[in-house]
Amino acid sequence: MPSQDAQQPIPEGANESPPTVKNEETPQDVDQQIREVSDQLLHLLEQEPKAKEIIESIIQEHVRNDVDTETGGALYDGLAIYAGEDTANFLLMLLAGGMSDPELLAEVEAYLSPEVRKWVRTLMGLYGNAIVESYTIGGENPNSWRTVNRQVYYDLMSERWIITFEVLKYNGERTVYEEAPSSLLFLADAILDTLNRLPAEVAPDILDPGRLESFINTCSVFLHLFAPDLTADGEEESGNTSPSS
Repeated sequence: MPSQDAQQPIPEGANESPPTVKNEETPQDVDQQIREVSDQLLHLLEQEPKAKEIIESIIQEHVRNDVDTETGGALYDGLAIYAGEDTANFLLMLLAGGMSDPELLAEVEAYLSPEVRKWVRTLMGLYGNAIVESYTIGGENPNSWRTVNRQVYYDLMSERWIITFEVLKYNGERTVYEEAPSSLLFLADAILDTLNRLPAEVAPDILDPGRLESFINTCSVFLHLFAPDLTADGEEESGNTSPSS
């Protein structure tokens, strides 16, 4: 069976966060904000009998396909057009923030009716993860790679080893490479050659140390696998080298 693997990049900085009502104001101010926006949501649901269905339809429309860097903003705009900016901000804060903050969820639910609490939790169960993801990747470059899926297999017909390399970008685009090992090595060499063109005075501070250490270990394994004679000679020379007196 072919071997499979998936890899994702480590973000280099803060991504866009879900909207929130919590800020530097006092707890009393925050509590008042939550009460006010909760009342606005309850008023909307009372005045519009189909508001729940419409709100769910708007959310579903924006997250039913692959989430990309535009999803969070488009979802907020869609909800704001129908329910107003305050209610849109409140709903997204509740659906996204409540996934990882039970205290926030309980604090808000104290102002909601049992029926509305059940509806909110249903929305969280259906769309909460997608909404969180939309704000997690919202600050990423759409053309940056997001995930790499890899397969290695032996083609009995052509009697060759084949590597399938699928790159998924943040904008949802997918690119698939199906290459021989030597071809992918050429691509890896081209990538490293490109990185080597960065100015020497800034290069040491650009890369994450942990990621760099992982890369060095990967290169070591690669050389032992594909060039065992070369690495054996290097280790032998290193062992025969004695410190100068």
